[in-house]
Amino acid sequence: MKPPDTKIAADESIGAWLACRIGEGTLPTGFHWSEVPSRKDEARQGIAPPTGDWAGYPCHQWDAPWGRGWCLGEVPTQDLDALQRAFDTPSFDAAPLQQEAFRRSCLLIAWERERGQWHVFTDRFGTVHAYHREGPGPRAIGTCYASLVRLSGGNALDALGLSGFLTLGFFPGDRTWFSNIRVLEPARHHVFDQDLRRISSRRYWHWSHQPLADRSDAAAVDAFADRFHAVMEEQTREGRVAVPISGGLDARSTVAALMGHADRDRVWAYSYGYSDGSVETRLSSAIAREAGLPFTAFTLQPYLFDDLPVVMGAVEGFQDVTQCRQAFVRRPLAQRSDAVIAAHWGDVWFDDMGWESADRSGSEEEAVVRHLWGKVAKKGRQWLLTHLTADLSAGSAVVERTVREWMTSTLENYHHLSDPDFRIKAWKTDHWSSRWTLASIRMFRAATIPRLPFYDSRIADFFLTVPTRQLAGRRLQIEYLKRQAPALARVPWQETGVDLFSPAPAGVTALLHRLLNKLDRVRRGDPGWSRNWEVQFGGPQGRAGLELWLTRPGLRLHDLFPRAAIQDLLKTFAPGRSGGAEGYTVSMLLTTSVALETFLAKPET
Repeated sequence: MKPPDTKIAADESIGAWLACRIGEGTLPTGFHWSEVPSRKDEARQGIAPPTGDWAGYPCHQWDAPWGRGWCLGEVPTQDLDALQRAFDTPSFDAAPLQQEAFRRSCLLIAWERERGQWHVFTDRFGTVHAYHREGPGPRAIGTCYASLVRLSGGNALDALGLSGFLTLGFFPGDRTWFSNIRVLEPARHHVFDQDLRRISSRRYWHWSHQPLADRSDAAAVDAFADRFHAVMEEQTREGRVAVPISGGLDARSTVAALMGHADRDRVWAYSYGYSDGSVETRLSSAIAREAGLPFTAFTLQPYLFDDLPVVMGAVEGFQDVTQCRQAFVRRPLAQRSDAVIAAHWGDVWFDDMGWESADRSGSEEEAVVRHLWGKVAKKGRQWLLTHLTADLSAGSAVVERTVREWMTSTLENYHHLSDPDFRIKAWKTDHWSSRWTLASIRMFRAATIPRLPFYDSRIADFFLTVPTRQLAGRRLQIEYLKRQAPALARVPWQETGVDLFSPAPAGVTALLHRLLNKLDRVRRGDPGWSRNWEVQFGGPQGRAGLELWLTRPGLRLHDLFPRAAIQDLLKTFAPGRSGGAEGYTVSMLLTTSVALETFLAKPET
């Protein structure tokens, strides 16, 4: 069987992106794989690239005795060589994937000639999304969800997928908007026949937790610093690097590592706040100043409704479109950086999951499910589940029970982890991270390449050895900053309002701290917005955008939610007065509407 052809296209109008048609004309059902739609796809299917500055991963190809392999991702030459050597034999043993060569964000594809099989390996945390489309219509595998949706053939909405999305804010398991398209889950070896029928899918990496109880806090900090600084040095070795800073600790930790390893001339720091002089940008400015980094502060403005096609093209409808506020700075990111350090998931590795203070009534299994459900089930879901059409929902109580049963069944995969707190962390990493956090990270690629230090397997492997007691309250992270970058540790932490050398305020002191902050906002005329949806939905432009996407006659959204009910909801909705639950409800309605119009629109002829 003829091996497929792959090419990298560099086009001045849309930047470097992968454009390949694998096996077109040679396989009965075709193999479609593109990061963003190729020109041919765009003309035929009416799909536009997410942005003119889309930062595509390079695709490396090699020939082997058994067939041909591809690696999509930013992988150094020495690691590519190691991968190729690991696959010299046609056994496709997953053992090589445990090695350092597969520690980065990448997707591996192999065509095995003798058996006529396709092998797709997702990285440990699923940082590069790929999807499989079954019938009806042509089967396909791709990294551009819209391209797979638009292939000829019917697409039926996935009831469990949509119910889970509305309940949790992310799609459960491998579900997507449509029942015939599934995401390829992380840390798996997926096998397909020559017609792209799925043969098998099995994990090649499994969770373990072996805490070093005798290791001191100081030794743990040193062990983390050694690994983290090595990762950060690799990720900032070349090109212009952007570093987002906030008032939290995760981005501050990346800055601490950069102070000793980065060429300051190539590093640019930035932050954004919801108002001029916001506490977030004030603290970020202080961190950048102490680190000697050039810094720009941005004040978030309404951008969402003008940039909805770009946002949807990047996050592919798998996250509330108001959550990826980095879309606001995509133009300066494209102009000033070749890569951005995204500190996502540091907050999960560095903290406990609250098990110590959880309700322990009933069995441990029941308590874990109850505690996790309280963390992931969104306030504001009730309106959505109550008004969802009967064709997709048997009532909010039934939907919640179904989603909760799915969560309970998937937790069984982590029963071998004796620490319930770490069990919850592992579940969140496999599900919440891969389906929610990483969708948001794709937004960076509308401008630049995101580099993910906390998704590097060396960092993850370190945290597999840390007892939960060393992480509670950010204990290990605070000690790291105090020892490695005391100047940064002296900048107040936004969560507590005091520096890391001082005890966090509690009781009356904490209440007084919040009151003083509120008085300061009033003095400065700050509306007190702390969520992006408040900025995007407030004012005449936001209201007009909501009316356009939620109540305009003829919207596909009204096949799922009654138009009259949405109109009643918007009558009482007011950013600045409405709470987070109402904000979630309206944001998810907007996301659903944009997704349906994007995926189900007929291409122009």
